[in-house]
Amino acid sequence: MGNSPLNSSTFGVQFTLWALGIMLVAFIVAKKNKYPVVEKGQMAHAGKIIKEAIPSLLLIVIIIGGILTGIFTAVEASAIAVIYKWVIRF
Repeated sequence: MGNSPLNSSTFGVQFTLWALGIMLVAFIVAKKNKYPVVEKGQMAHAGKIIKEAIPSLLLIVIIIGGILTGIFTAVEASAIAVIYKWVIRF
C-alpha cells in the first residue's frame, strides 16, 4: 500500500475537491430543473431524519472499515452486511 491514495497527505484535498464537485453538480441540476427551496420550518424535521438514517449509514462504515483494517475480507463483509441489516431491520 505504498502508493495508496489513503496514505497520501493530499487525501483531504482530494476528498474536499470531490465533495465540492458533487455539490456544484447538485446545485446546477437543482437550478436547471427549478427544484423548490426548503422552507425553514421543514428543516426542523432534519434531526429526526438524520437519526433514522444513522443505522443504515453505519453499515457503510462497518463494511469499509472492516475491509481496510483487515478484520474481514470483502466476501465476509457482504455476509456481515446482510446480518447487520437484518438485525437493524427489526
